[in-house]
Amino acid sequence: MTSVILLRNAMDEASMKLISEMLQNCGISFDIRESSNTIVVDGNNDVIRKAKQLICDCGYDVM
Repeated sequence: MTSVILLRNAMDEASMKLISEMLQNCGISFDIRESSNTIVVDGNNDVIRKAKQLICDCGYDVM
């Protein structure tokens, strides 16, 4: 299953690197799309929930 996570905040290079590292460390498959301020996550509901929590922990508002 694929889910698109929309972010309320704009991402800069440092933020994208931080989010990437956190998701990679948890083994989550993802694709960051800076132009649309979204992160596409592949996985079941538990993986998607975990990704959203990690992104929130980085200080971003998930819509």
